[in-house]
Amino acid sequence: MTFDASSTTIAALVTAAGHAPEGAPTHATPIDPRVRAEIDRARVYLYCGRGAEAVTSVRAARAYLRACDGLAHTDALADLEEAAWLARSGRTESAERALERALLHAGLTAAPPSSPAA
Repeated sequence: MTFDASSTTIAALVTAAGHAPEGAPTHATPIDPRVRAEIDRARVYLYCGRGAEAVTSVRAARAYLRACDGLAHTDALADLEEAAWLARSGRTESAERALERALLHAGLTAAPPSSPAA
């Protein structure tokens, strides 16, 4: 039996995926605490109606997150981009929800508990 490079690569990927430990951290690089601080600052600015300052904080959070290994945080980066756009558009409640999703996707907050069925 002969193996070419592509079948060896596929076999290696399948083997690696099968042996990933359960509950392993999804992010190789720890997230800079300035990401959370800038998101919190943006939330305060949104609350105070200071959209331009909120956008500046969101951009800073995005830059810090990219520096932490942006490829591992694509969902959080997309949420931050959406939050910046919404803040520029004056849609503060939607921007706040996007920031909450960014925190969740970056692993900086726990998922909200699901409501019990009534």
